[in-house]
Amino acid sequence: MSRLYEEVRIRLEEMAMITTRTLKIHAGRGSEVGFCPIASGAEAEFEAVKLVRTSRGSGCYDYRQGACFELEGAGSEACPIKERTTV
Repeated sequence: MSRLYEEVRIRLEEMAMITTRTLKIHAGRGSEVGFCPIASGAEAEFEAVKLVRTSRGSGCYDYRQGACFELEGAGSEACPIKERTTV
């Protein structure tokens, strides 16, 4: 389990790095990496996860569309993450 945990943590950090680079978001020391599905509502073509939260907003990835996008103003209360990793 510990090796699996480490592998998942590393992959999440990689996904967060790719997302922030793609969106040109500066992910400083206070950035939080996590994996939080975003409710799609009635839109079946939208399946996204929030990967990183910065002071500027959140970096997300829609894996149906294969696109990164920014979600502004959504803090940790919008998507509680039990465990946070600081970048």
